[in-house]
This record gives sequence, C-alpha cells and structure tokens, in this order.
Amino acid sequence: PTLIRAFAPFRDRAQLVIIGDGPNRQQLESLAPEADFPGMLAEDDLLAWYNRIDILVLPSFQEAYGAVTSEALMAGAKVIVSRTAGSADLVREGENGFLVDPTDEAGLTERIGRLLDGVGTARPLTLRENLHPYRFADCAGKLTDFLGGL
Repeated sequence: PTLIRAFAPFRDRAQLVIIGDGPNRQQLESLAPEADFPGMLAEDDLLAWYNRIDILVLPSFQEAYGAVTSEALMAGAKVIVSRTAGSADLVREGENGFLVDPTDEAGLTERIGRLLDGVGTARPLTLRENLHPYRFADCAGKLTDFLGGL
C-alpha cells in the first residue's frame, strides 16, 4: 500500500505494474485499479517485463535477497530498493538507483519522481546498458584466485 500511495502523483505520466501474487493481491488491486497486475511471472515473461520497465521499486519490509534487483539492473532499469533488502548492496546511490526506508512514503515518492524525471517518453525498445555493479567474470576471477590460495 505504501508504494501505491507513493506512486499516486505520477499516475498521469507512468504506469504502475505490480508483478507477483500473494494474500494481499486483492487488497492492492482495490487500492490501485488503474495499475497492471500480471500476477506471478517466470522466465521469458518476466524477462520481457524487465526489458520494458524503466524503474523497479522493491520497497520490501523483509527481503532476504531479491534477485529482481539484480535482474532489473542487468536489463538496464534503475532501481529503488528498501534498505532492509539483501540486494541493497547492489545499489549505487544516485547512479543506478536509490535506497529507501520502506515506511517513508514521502521519500519513496521523491525518489520515484527523481528517476521518472530522467526517463524520456515513448523510448524505443533497445539494448540498454547493464547497470549491475558486479560482473560475472570479475567475481569468478576473484573466487578462482581465492580458491587457488587455499
């Protein structure tokens, strides 16, 4: 509900899409009838959404890791992630997104607005820059070096 309220000022310039399912879905749908609720998605369907979005917002109160953050960054989307999410370490404040207190509705609204201000209208579907701060080859090399030193 905090995200829906925080997003309200932007309804005329952006579309809110809530992916997933759970016991609160019906309540959320009633709070935001103009939002898209495609449900639980996986594989190609989920990848298609990552390539369509400009911003991913993950304002979880509790999130062990949140692979969605990593996946969205690799697709070139900016992110707004709860400071309590395990994936918060992927966020480079102001560069690839922002960290938020999940209870701070005003702060969430402000950061959504900042990122939306940087998004053009009707952009063509193109390959975007990978915004993930870590590269597989770099991490694999560090692991290999570490294991070689044992």
